[in-house]
Amino acid sequence: MSVHAQGWAFPGTDRFEVRGRLGQGASGEVYRVFDRRYGHVVALKTLQRADAATVYRLKKEFRALADLTHPNLVRLYELQSEGRHWFFTMELVDGLDFLSWVRAMPAADEATRGDLPTMTMGEITRQRLREEMRCGRPAFAAAPPGDEGRLRDALAQLCRGLCAVHQAGKLHCDIKPTNIRVTAGGRVVLLDFGLVQHLAALPADRSVQLDLAGTPTYMSPEQVAGEPLTPASDWYAVGVLLYEALTGVPPHRDDPRGVLVAKRRVDPPPPRARAPGVPPDLDRLATRLLSRRPERRPHGGEILRRLTGRRISGQLAVEQSAVSQPFVGRRQELELLERALAESSRGEPRAVLIHGGSGMGKSRLLQRFVERAHHRALVLQGRCFERESVPFKALDAVIDALSRHLRQLPREQLEPLLPPDLRALLRLFPVLERVEQVAWTARQQPAAADRGEQRRKARAALRQLLANLAGSAPPAGADRGSGERGRGLVVAIDDLHWGDADSVELLAGVLRPPQAPPLLLAVTYRDEEAERNPALGRLLEGGLLEPSGVQRLALGPLPQEQAVELAVHLLGDRSPRTLPLARAIARESGGNPFFVDQLVRLAHDQALDGNTFDLRAEGSVEATFEGLIQARIAGLEADAARFLALVASAGRPLPLAVALAAAELGDETPEIIARLRAESLVRLSTSAGGRLVEPYHNRIGEVLYRSLDETVRRRCHRRLAAAFAGAGG
Repeated sequence: MSVHAQGWAFPGTDRFEVRGRLGQGASGEVYRVFDRRYGHVVALKTLQRADAATVYRLKKEFRALADLTHPNLVRLYELQSEGRHWFFTMELVDGLDFLSWVRAMPAADEATRGDLPTMTMGEITRQRLREEMRCGRPAFAAAPPGDEGRLRDALAQLCRGLCAVHQAGKLHCDIKPTNIRVTAGGRVVLLDFGLVQHLAALPADRSVQLDLAGTPTYMSPEQVAGEPLTPASDWYAVGVLLYEALTGVPPHRDDPRGVLVAKRRVDPPPPRARAPGVPPDLDRLATRLLSRRPERRPHGGEILRRLTGRRISGQLAVEQSAVSQPFVGRRQELELLERALAESSRGEPRAVLIHGGSGMGKSRLLQRFVERAHHRALVLQGRCFERESVPFKALDAVIDALSRHLRQLPREQLEPLLPPDLRALLRLFPVLERVEQVAWTARQQPAAADRGEQRRKARAALRQLLANLAGSAPPAGADRGSGERGRGLVVAIDDLHWGDADSVELLAGVLRPPQAPPLLLAVTYRDEEAERNPALGRLLEGGLLEPSGVQRLALGPLPQEQAVELAVHLLGDRSPRTLPLARAIARESGGNPFFVDQLVRLAHDQALDGNTFDLRAEGSVEATFEGLIQARIAGLEADAARFLALVASAGRPLPLAVALAAAELGDETPEIIARLRAESLVRLSTSAGGRLVEPYHNRIGEVLYRSLDETVRRRCHRRLAAAFAGAGG
């Protein structure tokens, strides 16, 4: 992969015009750029050095937040690879860092304090710690901030954002002042997810442990010791942040050589011992957060209750359930997948194509199967992301997972797995260079003569590597020294409808008979997108394994009793008084798991406002569902509501360029689209003619259109007609 020269600066692209550098880290840089396509300014994060490890981390950071939108989290837009450059765009957040904001420091003073460097565990040496303490020691007086209300509000916002991260099954792992910005209007935004970890991967995935890093001042005792991390590890860093905000100094002020030892052995003095004016409740909160034992630290719901005095709903308070999302029903579908895995383990390649309409639970079914398969098979799991423009986008995340698995293997197990023509495969997927033995072996092999030969050799190498893994890889988590043999290989790809032609061609070539690798390919795709994606259409038409080895698994609505059970799970209350509400939600949803989830979220939202929520009082099913959509619309800004009205008025998928021209959104375009997608009100898709936008579900579109009065409908139709005329359509 390319390595940029010292002093390199991102030159921009045909689409993105550089307008200044915003910041620089160990391997990445952030720029202010103008997006010529949409006519607005965004932030762009790119790499100074585009090697296998840094590109892997950049992709991981983007994908961690791809579906996570919250007012207190930075919004990410698109991940792109263009030539040698890898980058993603995101919301531009102007403001101060957290400590500068809560202590009311001028912006000029913020720049003089410096940033604390993020380090890998191997880099945490005495000399580096001395440098950290010198460059990042806050220039604050040892006294509490003058505006206590400002601190409480900012801390509560930070907690809400971090709760959203934990509820998504992730850890931030690098909470510190410079990774939190506060706008002039007081909005707190958590940034920089470069060290994010998935809770489900800890601690079983040894490659995760190899990659652990952080900022020593804010590391929890268990992170310093290399022990398993939990949400409590992030809350420890929040405790350090609160301690600094209250006292002006970090908790452990020892000689740098003793900081990491002190975190494990001694408690810091209470904040009031260093700044007597600290409010007693904040003193107690900081002390609890800095407990050396993770189980003694308060969770997000308790912290918010202490800061706001309000009871927090169960979903927010119970972080321990964040990773185990409820799964209900689909017994026959799971049995079909289990049989296919058993058959592939006997040397018979199989493919299961899971499909259905929006919101039917395709991704959740695949995830449930993967969770059950991990103990008996090697699982290479990936997802195709609509907002990515990267080579082989349908397979990219799967190959990332492959690199993680290979990094865990001892050399004596890895070497026999490596096929000839490995060098050609690394040209297509440079992330495999993260595995030292793979990179070394590839360098010993001759290069392909031309592009066509390179593709053929890469396909053959991937085919052989997967066959070798299917025959010899121990199951995930198995004792490497036990000699236990593998019992199957699963390649799982979610949202294949966003795939590209190159991925489909490579996938079909790898699995085409005869002598296809004995694996199970399990994919999901959306019915309505299959017709719009020519590449996916070709894959579904045939050429993938023998016809007898391919099964299509259609998902429909849940039966009523299973929809009720799902609603009960999501409501978090199994008492008899909840059952009528759960039944009403199930009836409203029509068995669509997505609608069950949305109706439960509405119930929780209203509970947070101190209201009651009784669907039975709404009367008809239609009226209640309209109430749900109206609740979503009520929180939208005027520009977002106008854009949504135009999309609903079109009556069919609308070219995105036409919708944007008709709505005249201006600089807020990416924010508005991100918000509407996060609220599951619209979705984007791609056709031969370009990108399309439409209501997330037909039922949502119908309700939206009925909610518009006749004057608004006519105005929308006039705007759309003018936009189509301007586009030459």
